[in-house]
Amino acid sequence: MGSSTGYIMTISNSIIGVSVLAMPFCFKECGIVLSSLLLLLSNILSRSTCHFLLKSAIISRRRNYELIAFHVFGTMGKTVVELSIIGFMMGTCIAFFVVMGDLGPAILSNVFTHIRIETLRPFVLMGLAIFIVLPLGLLRNVDSLSAVSAATILFYLCLVLKMIAESSTHLIQGDWIYQVKYWNPGGLLQCLPIFSMALFCQTQLFDIFESTPNLSLDRMNQYIGSAINMCTGVYMSVGFFGYIAYYKLVNLSGNVLLSFTPNPSSEIIKFGFVLSVAVSFPLVIFPCRASIYSFLFRKGHSSHSHYEAMSHATMVSGGSHHIPESRFRCITLFIIFVSLLTAMMSSNIELVLGLVGATIGILICVLLPTYIFVRISAKPTTERMFAKFLFVCGVCVMFLGTYANLSATESESTAITALPSMFGQKKNEGEMMLKLAETMNINQNFMLQQQEMDNKIEKPNLVKPNKKQDAVNQLRQDYEKKIQDEKNELDKANGMKVIGSIADQKEVKSVRESANKDGVNEGKNVIGKEKVDEKQNNNNNNKKCLSPKE
Repeated sequence: MGSSTGYIMTISNSIIGVSVLAMPFCFKECGIVLSSLLLLLSNILSRSTCHFLLKSAIISRRRNYELIAFHVFGTMGKTVVELSIIGFMMGTCIAFFVVMGDLGPAILSNVFTHIRIETLRPFVLMGLAIFIVLPLGLLRNVDSLSAVSAATILFYLCLVLKMIAESSTHLIQGDWIYQVKYWNPGGLLQCLPIFSMALFCQTQLFDIFESTPNLSLDRMNQYIGSAINMCTGVYMSVGFFGYIAYYKLVNLSGNVLLSFTPNPSSEIIKFGFVLSVAVSFPLVIFPCRASIYSFLFRKGHSSHSHYEAMSHATMVSGGSHHIPESRFRCITLFIIFVSLLTAMMSSNIELVLGLVGATIGILICVLLPTYIFVRISAKPTTERMFAKFLFVCGVCVMFLGTYANLSATESESTAITALPSMFGQKKNEGEMMLKLAETMNINQNFMLQQQEMDNKIEKPNLVKPNKKQDAVNQLRQDYEKKIQDEKNELDKANGMKVIGSIADQKEVKSVRESANKDGVNEGKNVIGKEKVDEKQNNNNNNKKCLSPKE
């Protein structure tokens, strides 16, 4: 592998991380066009701040973040940078362990079905820490990680292919075109911090380039630009194809691994993701170790001449090589095991990690690089004005990210909404996976128990609706028949004949007319009397009863 390719792969591995898992969610919340635009703006922001930081190092003739801060701000500025890097990197290590602790046991539980996930978690974390993280963390030269970084980038390309396969059905049918979102500013607030932190690598720059002190600024900018462009392409691909694959889901998770179709390839992708996070630890440990050593063991040396000599030694030998072997190992063990214990003991650190990412992350990756360049570059150039503009943008992102984190925490919404940073995102994704797995197991057990109970319970023989209706109709018919019989008995008792048809009424009318013609007056009287009786006995039947006199 060529040196340039190795540098690009190492930088790419330091940039890309678990933020890629949240891209489908961000694309759904903001829309395809707006999300792509935000990623491009984040690309420009990250490349510009890296350029300003490297150019400041060349102008001040320092190749260390802490030394540049000391050159510009003095001892206080150096201390602020050291503490910021330590907090930022330790938070990242804790988040890495949390994610591995949530994904690893879930994968192994498919093999060891008789062991609970909570029991597997500490053993998985300790195994990864001892056999993968610690050996890689003890390396002094970042350039030796180029092969591992290339393998990690290859895995993320496999993740892109998996997303394409998951979305192939919708892509072929074309049913997504009129149903997905393209521009939705309503989700900007909660996704802006994720987009802004997705492509940052400022804290790892000097550890990556310390082994090549003769690289020019243009060549370093070229390597950084290639790495950031590669990561931007991966983010866009995973976000777009992941959104197309799962756009019908009402609640798309912030961890796209939860939405995978259950099959062997999905388990392989999850396992590869755990390994990619594990081999990315050294790129986080390197700057954290250098800052801890500088903060603890160089605090008494405050003279400017001492830092000038230290800067020269750093340029000659490299940042990690000047740390004594015993202190080098002790600091490495401290970083790994403190992060491990914190991840194992803490179960609710989303708010802390989110605030750290939204404040310290923006401070160390945007605000300080731009402000340092403004202070070092005295001439009113276009770059200086652009640095001031980015400084203002960084302040806005910091406040918006903090507000989004606090608002999401108070409302106890979906885990990803409480993440204004890379840290909170990593932690909450792992927590979501564990909680969802437990919920699925509980629901499955409940359904099985409910089914068994239903089989044991003897169901009562209920009368069907049609039989009940037949019974009601039969009762109604019997009642009507009884009423009719009583009426007929009453009519017979009175010696009357019931006439129920129109034809009979006409016949009676003709008989009445003939009787009138014959001058039978008695018939008229009888008819009149019968009419009175009819009104009294048949008020509701509207029938006329006549009885001619013989």
